[in-house]
Amino acid sequence: MANWHGLKSLTRIPARDAAHMAGLAGVVAGLTTLFALISMRAECALWNWPLSLIDALCFGVVAWRTWCGSRAFAVAGLSLYGLEVLYAW
Repeated sequence: MANWHGLKSLTRIPARDAAHMAGLAGVVAGLTTLFALISMRAECALWNWPLSLIDALCFGVVAWRTWCGSRAFAVAGLSLYGLEVLYAW
């Protein structure tokens, strides 16, 4: 009776596939870098661009290491994101 409907369970994603979803974190890191460089060039007071570049670098490293399968970096990335949400709140 298990899997009688023929669909794969969403909770059983293989670990390698889940780790490769870290590519999205790399896209976010790239966009953060782009916006930080634009705000640096425009002398915009809305962004603190040096910290944004450091943030983008951290998330880029987390994305790269998570892509390679590091569980520790995946937890570190989640923790870093949680801290940033608390800081923004």
